[in-house]
Amino acid sequence: MFKNYLKVVLRNIQKYKGYSFINIVGLAMGLTCCLLLILFIQYELSFDRYHKNADEIYRIVMQRSEEIYMGIDWYNSVPGALKATVPEEFDEVLMATRATRRDRTIKQNDNLFIESDFRYVDQEFLDIFSFPLIAGNPKTALSEPFSLVLTEEMAKKYFGNINPMDKVLNINDRDYKITGVLKNIPKNSHFTFNFIAPFKTLYAFKSASQLSPYEGWRTTSPWCMYILTKKKVDIKELEKKVSGLLGKYRKVNKRNKLGLQPLTSIHLHSKVNLDEQNISDIRYIYLLSMIAFLIIVIACMNYMNLSTARSVKRAKEVGVRKVVGAHRKNLIVQFFGESTLFVLFALIVSIILTYMLIPGFSNFTDRDLNLTLLSSGWMIPGIFGIILFVGLISGSYPALLLSSFKPVHILRGIFISKSGGSSKLRIILVVFQFTTTVVLIICALTTSKQMEYIRTSDLGFQKEHIIYSRAPQALRQNFQPFKDQLEKNPDIKEVYGLGITPINVDNTAFPDWEGKQEEEQLYFSLSTVGYNFIDFFEIELIEGRNFSRDFSTDVSKAWIINETAVKVIGWKNPIGKKFGWPWLIPDGRIIGVVKDFHFNSLHHKVLPMAVCLGNPERPGYYYALKINSEKIPRTLKFIKAKYKEFSLDYPFIYSFLDEAVNEKYQSEQKLNEIFNIFTIIAIFICCIGLLGLVSFTAEQKTKEIGIRKVFGASISKIVIMISREFIKWVVLAALIAFPIAWYAMNKWLENFAYKTDIGIGVYISALLIAFFISIISLGYKSVKAATANPVDSLRYE
Repeated sequence: MFKNYLKVVLRNIQKYKGYSFINIVGLAMGLTCCLLLILFIQYELSFDRYHKNADEIYRIVMQRSEEIYMGIDWYNSVPGALKATVPEEFDEVLMATRATRRDRTIKQNDNLFIESDFRYVDQEFLDIFSFPLIAGNPKTALSEPFSLVLTEEMAKKYFGNINPMDKVLNINDRDYKITGVLKNIPKNSHFTFNFIAPFKTLYAFKSASQLSPYEGWRTTSPWCMYILTKKKVDIKELEKKVSGLLGKYRKVNKRNKLGLQPLTSIHLHSKVNLDEQNISDIRYIYLLSMIAFLIIVIACMNYMNLSTARSVKRAKEVGVRKVVGAHRKNLIVQFFGESTLFVLFALIVSIILTYMLIPGFSNFTDRDLNLTLLSSGWMIPGIFGIILFVGLISGSYPALLLSSFKPVHILRGIFISKSGGSSKLRIILVVFQFTTTVVLIICALTTSKQMEYIRTSDLGFQKEHIIYSRAPQALRQNFQPFKDQLEKNPDIKEVYGLGITPINVDNTAFPDWEGKQEEEQLYFSLSTVGYNFIDFFEIELIEGRNFSRDFSTDVSKAWIINETAVKVIGWKNPIGKKFGWPWLIPDGRIIGVVKDFHFNSLHHKVLPMAVCLGNPERPGYYYALKINSEKIPRTLKFIKAKYKEFSLDYPFIYSFLDEAVNEKYQSEQKLNEIFNIFTIIAIFICCIGLLGLVSFTAEQKTKEIGIRKVFGASISKIVIMISREFIKWVVLAALIAFPIAWYAMNKWLENFAYKTDIGIGVYISALLIAFFISIISLGYKSVKAATANPVDSLRYE
């Protein structure tokens, strides 16, 4: 019988090429989308799991109850004393390591390179993490100060094909000896690096009085800490013990506490300040999983719809099989087997499509995706589960429907039972399909609208045609001559002196001000700027005056604050009020108030901010240039030449300010693009399903259409008759989709402190798009049925 079933399937594919092609394409597109999204999800879930002891590695984070930044009071920064204390006091902990990231300048053969992926770590780092060395001994590679371990990529960059072991690299004017070469760090790591050196190397740059941040409890310098525990440790109990260390050893703010983050959850579940750059959000995984599921379900429904449309043509086959003794279960097995075979054909096509699309999808998502991910762990059983699921779901309706036909009804031309059950199921299918599609359309329109809102929002400062760069020490010492040379170029409109830019206001502290109560603690963003900071970036000054060289005291006394700072302090007349911070200007005065500008992303509300002039002896790290937008390449070439002249051949690294602003929303932009792509695919698959339902309806109404045409019905009336039934279900689907999409998008928009209003226009647009999809899908088959020769229609009976 299996051989017979296989022959029937192959003959039907050959006989009904159009339906078979649509069936396979619909399923293949659904499976391809599903496979691509599964590859992405699998990759995201694989972060840091390649470490041998991944399940026993934890990161220590610290809660600073009074230091809320970006709405979060947890920080990836802890006291240095924890490194020695935690393994000593708790038997559950085997070892600990610190890690801090620094920018370093490497000089080789009169060439200078700035490397940002340079980390200082403790000797235990290579014991805790499974970063394999291809040269060197992991036990001793980081045992001595100024030893250096680098990756294969960096070894190739600096030494070519020469063995780098025991060679020397000049880093920040100090010689580091290469003691190991690592394999390149996998991209599915929550932190990356190209160089690691012993943490004790930093001690060589400090005096004994300056070492307290490295080994003390009071200061939390910008480094993170990881611990390796024994197996099967009660982590919640250990976390309570570790958190108690602050109360035991730290004499300030005992309300602060420590927490433990599992290594394998950092990438998707971490919400701390000062975190690594390679961090995502588990909500995106849930969202993409939902999209994959919905698309594959829509594809299954299409198969049901198209099979139903062909039910009349398959009815005789069912009748003949039943007459010769086939039981219903035999027919069910046949149709389930047929749908599973279609799924296998579609899977082969989808694997080929996935293989072809992976390079582009990898670049699009900025992930290192490949088909080998499908062979890992649960993926192979999962794929077989998908095949079984799709085969059973897509084949269930036709199998149960066609197998229920009675031979006597078939011979009389009555193919559908009078119960109306199949009709109701078809309605449910089309409503579900269009509900899903309308939800995706609304989500795509909303994310696009929010991205447009971000692009067009007034951030409170000028960001177009501005490049900015960090200045090395050599340039900071000779910045005025460098600036004078740049300003001679007519394509450079203005130069901003050393200080911060509007997107680099990142220092935070608790300042003092006139009238402050002892218990008051307000978190401010504090930074130093150049004289022309406000004018250069076109920030609006709403009260008081700007910094000026005409006032010699501005360097040592002047502060400018933003509107939010005035509001939270409660001042009515801030000009002249006392304001200060011990680390910058402790006894200053407010000289001006600027309109709020968004120095953080629109995810967060504008924080209280205060700026003062930079110390001439310690100028800031950033400078910026406003350039002519029509001659950018030539201008950049000129700047690079002058930079080289004044900064002793340090590499010229720059960024456009508007691009740097857009990078803050990269994950949302990707989400928007993913929504758009998969929404289009879902719409296409949905059109195929609707096409199947129209075909079914047209076949069922063949006699009726012929009679109506004989009595003079126009083509338009027949088209309306066929389409009217489906249009009302599309409207119903839209009404169901609206509240679902509203809830989902409002939850997503909660991530932004400043957001667009979804508005009625989005829902109207979604409804119009759904109508357009319906008309396109319904039009072809409806018109074809309406223009058919009535003689052929009546002969059908």
